[in-house]
Amino acid sequence: GQLSAGQQNASTTPGTPLGTFRIGPATVTLGGFAQLTGIIRTRNEVADVGTNWNTGIPLPNSPRYYEPEFRASARQSRLSLLVQGDVDANQKLGAYFETDFLGAGASSNSVESNSYTLRLTQAYGTYENDAWGLYVLGGQAWSLATPHKTGLAPRQELVPSTIDYQFTPGFTWVRQPQLRVVKSFADQKLWLGLSLESPQATF
Repeated sequence: GQLSAGQQNASTTPGTPLGTFRIGPATVTLGGFAQLTGIIRTRNEVADVGTNWNTGIPLPNSPRYYEPEFRASARQSRLSLLVQGDVDANQKLGAYFETDFLGAGASSNSVESNSYTLRLTQAYGTYENDAWGLYVLGGQAWSLATPHKTGLAPRQELVPSTIDYQFTPGFTWVRQPQLRVVKSFADQKLWLGLSLESPQATF
């Protein structure tokens, strides 16, 4: 088929996942989803899809303790972009961007327009060297303190499967700017990482 002017350098490879295409030496993967979340709480927290586990749940001395709450929201809908390319057989460069709509402007509310703003959740670049079993990450990402499914690899965080955007009590997480260096040993059975991260998190 013919390509438009904006797609002249883009090509798709048979067998690649939908939303993945090549621009020169780079592989681009578009991602995201549209999500409608519904939450029913027996205590009215006056909250959106993120429960305030610390001070938000009302006690019996509050009128809200006796009120239920229903919330419906599409704010967890997500857009993402992953760009990867090989420098040579052992070295790779990558960049990842991820956003959702859980930001709020001065006029954002759930009264009439439900017009919430796009929010940056992750934006980082990576350098990987397979021969050394090493990668370097710089930018905003999940903290190294967040549990991982596979070693300490990026985009392999072990995030609880829940519709609540504050996840569950006891889950340690923060997304923040950082410079991270990680090396794997014993055929990726042992990982050692060091991350210098922004200290603004509140615990």
